[in-house]
Amino acid sequence: NRQPDYFWLPLLALHMGTRLAEMATLTLDRINRSDDSGIWYADVRMDHAKNRNSVRGVPIPQAIINLGFLDYVEHVRALGASALFPNRAATKTNNLLPSKASGDAFAKHLDSVGIKDDKLVFHSFRHTVISALEGMGTPMALLQHIVGHAALDSAVRSGALTSKQARSVTLTTYTHTDVARMNVACPLVPLKECLDRLVPPIDYKRLKIAAQIVKEHLSKEGGVFRSGWAKVNRPYTAKMLQRLETGA
Repeated sequence: NRQPDYFWLPLLALHMGTRLAEMATLTLDRINRSDDSGIWYADVRMDHAKNRNSVRGVPIPQAIINLGFLDYVEHVRALGASALFPNRAATKTNNLLPSKASGDAFAKHLDSVGIKDDKLVFHSFRHTVISALEGMGTPMALLQHIVGHAALDSAVRSGALTSKQARSVTLTTYTHTDVARMNVACPLVPLKECLDRLVPPIDYKRLKIAAQIVKEHLSKEGGVFRSGWAKVNRPYTAKMLQRLETGA
């Protein structure tokens, strides 16, 4: 996937459990570093959050940093962009459905590798992360904050739980995740610790090389951001694939 959004969005979802639209619409000013803990996080705000429970700060896992994500962010910043993925031109369709291009591209990718099950889609990454965090014994309050859920609230509204039953464990804090609370550690610390425990069985070595290739091919020409290269340029594609194998 030569385009930066097509490359990074599945990796972010796999490691952070974020929704596609939350990351596809992210702007550079929402990738921040906590003054208190030094932890980098994505600031998901109301304009692109699914609901008020989804407004949160999500730590950027070390695995994503190691792949070169922050290097990519600084490259985009140096180009003078405001969007994390400036290659996606602002069209009427993208403004209304900013994640549509990436979602459609990922669906086609699944088809191309023989994954035809209608239940296996981009959103499945989110289910995977939630299931993995739960399986590792992650406290519900932390899990809900990471993924922007209000599962207990939903349970109360559906009648599965009474408000009294849910009261003692319903998440009511963790709103300003970059601010320390008296002598309590910055809330981002336990959140990042949870996410850093997720180690998907993927080829990090070659993905790091791929991330460098993707970054190199994002440029700005005459005020227009361009990324990747023509798919029909098979010799150049073969050259980039060779870089993955040799690391050169």
